[in-house]
Amino acid sequence: SNTVKLDIAALYFKSLCDEFAYDDNITSEMVLEEYQRLAPYFETATDEAGLANKKMFEDSFADSGAAKCENLEKLFRSKLEAAPEDQALLERAFGLMSRAKDCGENEFYIEVAEKQHAVKPSASTADFLANVFQNRGENEKALKYINDVLGNTTDAVELSKLYSRIAGLEIAQNHYSEAAKAAKTAREHNPENGLAYFFLAQAYAATTGGCQGIDKNAAYWAAYDVMSQARKLMEADPEMQNI
Repeated sequence: SNTVKLDIAALYFKSLCDEFAYDDNITSEMVLEEYQRLAPYFETATDEAGLANKKMFEDSFADSGAAKCENLEKLFRSKLEAAPEDQALLERAFGLMSRAKDCGENEFYIEVAEKQHAVKPSASTADFLANVFQNRGENEKALKYINDVLGNTTDAVELSKLYSRIAGLEIAQNHYSEAAKAAKTAREHNPENGLAYFFLAQAYAATTGGCQGIDKNAAYWAAYDVMSQARKLMEADPEMQNI
C-alpha cells in the first residue's frame, strides 16, 4: 500500500540524512536531490500513518545540516527563475527556507517570502516581512504587511499589539495624527497595553510644536498624563522591561 511505501521512503531518507552527518561521500547535493525526488510522494499523504511518515521525512531534512540556506538558495533560485508561476515549487522553497535556522534576513529568502505572500497571504508571512522591513527602516513596506496581518486577526490583545506597531511606524515617519489614531485604537483593544499610551504620548508631544499658549500647555499635559499611564502599565508588564 501507499503507506508502506512512504514508510520505507521516510526511513531510507532518514538514514541518508543521518549518514550525511559523518560520511564525506554523501554530499549535501545528494541529500537535496533525494529530497526533491521524494517530496512529491509525501504530498499525497492524507491518513495518520502517511502524515507521520511525511513529518519524519520533512524533519530529517530540516535537521540534516544539508538544508542550509546557501544550499536551498542554490537549489531553488534557478528553478524559480525558470518557473516563476509554479506555486507548489514556491511553497516548497518557502517552507524549507522558513525552517532553515540560518536564513534570517537572507535576500533570496525575503524575495521568496514576498512572492509566497502575494500568492497565498498568511499572518505568519506578513508578520515576518513586517519585521524585516521595520528593522530596515522601510516603514511604508512594514505598514503594508502589518495591515495584511490585521485582516487575519480577531484576538483583542494581538490587535492591540499590531496597532501599537502601526503607531510606532507612523511616528517614525512624522505622521502624528495617524500615529495618535492607531495608538487610541490599540488602547481600545487592550487598555493594559503600555506601548499604546507611550506612542499616544509621543504623538501628542510631537504635535505641540504648532500650538500656542494654553493649547500648547494642554497638549503637553495630555502627553504627560498619557506617559505616566504608559510608565505604570509598562512597569507592570514583564515583557516591557527591556524597552
